[in-house]
Amino acid sequence: MDNLERLKAMWRTDDCSLRVEALRWAIEQLEWQPIDTAPKDGTTILAFSKATGAITMLWIDGRFCDPVSFSSMREGPTHWKPITEPDND
Repeated sequence: MDNLERLKAMWRTDDCSLRVEALRWAIEQLEWQPIDTAPKDGTTILAFSKATGAITMLWIDGRFCDPVSFSSMREGPTHWKPITEPDND
């Protein structure tokens, strides 16, 4: 079950604590999070640093890198957001 399906299932429940957890998760997906919480499994993320602004990056060989050139930033990213697919509605 992917994250969206899990979120929908949690929202449909009568258990208020699960609904609160679902809302917290959804809000976290929209806000910038500290870079130390970013996935380090090769997932491409939207990363932010004061030097570059927001750019896509991924974790490779113990550092965040550009997904095309594999170069890293001089000043590492401080925050991140997941990259989400646009709605097809």
